[in-house]
Amino acid sequence: MFCPKCGHKQETITKSCEKCGIFFAKIRLPGAATATPPPTPPTPPPEPKTSTFAALFIGILFLASIALGYLYNDQKTKIAELTAQLDSATTELASIKAAAEAAGDYEQTATSVIRSILASAANAESVCGEIKKRWRQAVTDRKDINEAIDSALNAKRYNVNTLKKQRDEIAVAMTNLRTPPEALRNLHEKTVDLYGQYEKYVSMAISPSGSLISYNQGEDEVKGDLLRLVSEAKAMAGM
Repeated sequence: MFCPKCGHKQETITKSCEKCGIFFAKIRLPGAATATPPPTPPTPPPEPKTSTFAALFIGILFLASIALGYLYNDQKTKIAELTAQLDSATTELASIKAAAEAAGDYEQTATSVIRSILASAANAESVCGEIKKRWRQAVTDRKDINEAIDSALNAKRYNVNTLKKQRDEIAVAMTNLRTPPEALRNLHEKTVDLYGQYEKYVSMAISPSGSLISYNQGEDEVKGDLLRLVSEAKAMAGM
């Protein structure tokens, strides 16, 4: 074996030249085939890794979706509450409107009754005045009192017939005042009292009784109470 560098003949096979000391493994002999290195295996693709920013973004989206869901539910609840309040307010307004209309109708009917009573009482006063006049004359002339009263009623026959008709109409109108709205209960009570006095006055005009003195006193008292109640009822009704 000869050293490829210095040509020294080697007597034994060694890894280096005995003369120049070169390592044979570092020297490529001319014409020697170059060893093909084994193919490099393909590098496997890197495993996908979630970016910190991506994870943060996903977390933010998740929290945002929760927050939006909460806000949506909260707004939905508030809308439902507002809707319920609106429905309640609408119902209440409708009730108030109905009550106001009922009160207006009741007050109008009461006003009509008060005016009718006042007009009819004027008829009763005219009849009572004629009765008292003829009654006094009969006492003075010592004539039959019953005949005097009958003559008075005959003289005021038109007024008496009108008075009876008015009394019937007022009685019917009073039936429409049986159920007053709460706000007009005082007016109702006053109108009922007025109607009671009116009935007394009509009875004195149509069916007089007692003595002349008691009749005069009774007529004055009933008429006074009637006029007072008319005044009070008119004030309550805003007349």
